[in-house]
Amino acid sequence: MYPIKGRQREYEMITTTRAAELLGISTRRVRALTASGIDGAPKLRSSKLGRDRFVNTDDVIGRVKSLDDLLAILKALNEEETAHVDMTDLPSFGGEEPDDTAGVWSWDEKRELVGDGRSDLCIDVRS
Repeated sequence: MYPIKGRQREYEMITTTRAAELLGISTRRVRALTASGIDGAPKLRSSKLGRDRFVNTDDVIGRVKSLDDLLAILKALNEEETAHVDMTDLPSFGGEEPDDTAGVWSWDEKRELVGDGRSDLCIDVRS
């Protein structure tokens, strides 16, 4: 994790190689996503530090397409990488917001991403 100051706050960044690994795409594709938005999504915020290029961790999480992919990325991130992830601002994937969102971090039409914290996240059937 590399803190890089933005206009209003400090963003936590990961390398383009790590972003590619998490998203299951090539580093070339990640670099393309930093240049312009693709597939209707906004471009990834990026910074260059020396010879390395970094992308915003929140933007990487915002690119996931399903609850399963979100859980996989959250579990793949190490403790330092997830320390600054805003768990209350994770994407949802359809369906109504649950009536009780205590311990529910994201959802789709039939399932919820639940847990007390990052270490015990799992997908459960909606009740």
